Amino acid sequence: MTLPFLVDFHPGCETPLSLASRLAVVNGFASLRQFLAITDVTVAAITAGKPEALESLCSWSGVPILHLEKFAVRSQSRSATWALGPALMSRDMRVGQAHRFCPKCVIDDLSTGRGRESGRPYVRAQWLTRAYTHCVGHSCDILEHPVDATMHGDFARFVAKSVDTIQAEATRANATESFEADRYVSARVDGEGGQPFLDTLEAYVAIDLCLNVGRFEREHREGGVENQWETLSDTERGFRIACKGPTFIEVLVADAVNRKKPPSIEMSRFFGKLRLWLRRNIGKEEFVPVIELFQGIAERNLPIGSSDTFIMETRRRYLHSVRSASIEFNMMEERVHQLMIDAGLSEPSTLTSGRIYFDADAGERALEAARETMTSTELALALGINVDRVRSILDAGLIERVEVAAEGSRIYSRVRRQDFEAFEKKLQVPFATAKELENLIEISSAARHCASTLETSLACALDGNLKSLRRAKGDGLVSRLVVDLAELKPLIFERHRKEAKKRLFEHDGHENLLTARQAERRLATASGTVRELVRLGYLKRRRAFNPITKRSQEYVCGRSLAAFQEKHVSLARLSDEVAVFPGHLRKRIELAGVKAIFEPTGRNSRYYRLDDIRQFRH
Repeated sequence: MTLPFLVDFHPGCETPLSLASRLAVVNGFASLRQFLAITDVTVAAITAGKPEALESLCSWSGVPILHLEKFAVRSQSRSATWALGPALMSRDMRVGQAHRFCPKCVIDDLSTGRGRESGRPYVRAQWLTRAYTHCVGHSCDILEHPVDATMHGDFARFVAKSVDTIQAEATRANATESFEADRYVSARVDGEGGQPFLDTLEAYVAIDLCLNVGRFEREHREGGVENQWETLSDTERGFRIACKGPTFIEVLVADAVNRKKPPSIEMSRFFGKLRLWLRRNIGKEEFVPVIELFQGIAERNLPIGSSDTFIMETRRRYLHSVRSASIEFNMMEERVHQLMIDAGLSEPSTLTSGRIYFDADAGERALEAARETMTSTELALALGINVDRVRSILDAGLIERVEVAAEGSRIYSRVRRQDFEAFEKKLQVPFATAKELENLIEISSAARHCASTLETSLACALDGNLKSLRRAKGDGLVSRLVVDLAELKPLIFERHRKEAKKRLFEHDGHENLLTARQAERRLATASGTVRELVRLGYLKRRRAFNPITKRSQEYVCGRSLAAFQEKHVSLARLSDEVAVFPGHLRKRIELAGVKAIFEPTGRNSRYYRLDDIRQFRH
């Protein structure tokens, strides 16, 4: 039966209980409770959208049930959630025994609505959830007034009794700087959205995500940097981030991690309430996407492994810290860090071991390889020589070092076991017979007889040139090698000659040193010219040791020769450049008043300053 006095219903935004309250007040009932007392309908039934209750409300108001049931508040069996229209909300978003409203909306209803004034104010569906904190129409705070049980849900009666207070509150209400998150909540309650990532989540999960991401951003904001979001609420700040999608969220977390480098044992404190929120909701179907998101972010950006639990157990380790690698590979932290520096995976750092990160896959390969190594002490035992001699062998490059001690730490070196085995294999020669031993001596003694080193003798052996090389009885690989001195001596001499020739004139201190003959070839001139240039100071000489002759001798400094060539040119070379016979060119130069830097005698070359003869080079 339709009631005598009706009100305008606002489909698409008004709740069914709001309509019932307005009908009660305009039809002269003292309260909604008094009105419903003469029917079989209850406040709870209308709120929940029970079919019988909505049918009664439909008959009283003439409003179609389809419009009434849109904003029914239905409790869900899972996770103590409830549905406000199509949007799922959490338990802590329920209003409870209170009225929530925008005071400016109420005043607008009173002044612009139709019908009896007491029946004009109505409840917007968005007001029923605490996820909605600001009115998107007036950009002011949503207010909340607790009421007793008799006034619960009777909004029209509440406004009638509190209109002066509401008017004052509307006057005092200040505009909010930003309410994009509230606009999004309103859209979700209306069955819309507009944010591709957030729309994939249940409404309350999306809003909670914004709150927690915004709080994380505030807590980990870089100090001293002006932030455009400084005055925004955590939810509003988080919405600006989350609406840009998972990648932007990961960038936010990664930047904070890179600044603070938290150890894995501090990840609970680092993520704070965000992690607690996620762990509290493990097992809830609607939280699976965000749990997967942050679990992945943590795994990719923190040094956590299978023994660590972020939200779930870690599925894959992407990063190691020096500390975690030290524990996993049973190595000293200093050694792990140095290995990573050597591998180009880390840099020297004053951070504690738990705060130095590196790529797990590449780091584990380097650490696995390092475990397959031998120390200089182990090498000494295997070779049957002392550690100092091992060091000399390594310095000579006969076995490649893969690790050396950091400066200031104890002295040691490491080599790959496979490199040692290759070295060993080349020296695995037959045992000497008794007759052969008569003409063979220990390789170290042979080196001394040749005024050489054990390393040079071993290099000859490794080249495969020592046909007489044999093993004698005893321990140690090198210490039991014997060789024919007569065969070794010329090999060592030839090696010394080649190495000396290669080394001598490459570099000596800070100067390239040249023999007089090399200087002549470099200048393409006679030896007398070199002597004259030295005498005049254009070329500098220096005395240095010649390892071939075993004596000290004079050399031309290559740097002074290069400097001379940059500023001077010989008549012969200038003649070749301009294709003019040297005698004719010389006469032309003299006619121009240009003189050579010295007057040559014999076969010496004539030199000019480049600045003086530039006109003749074109």
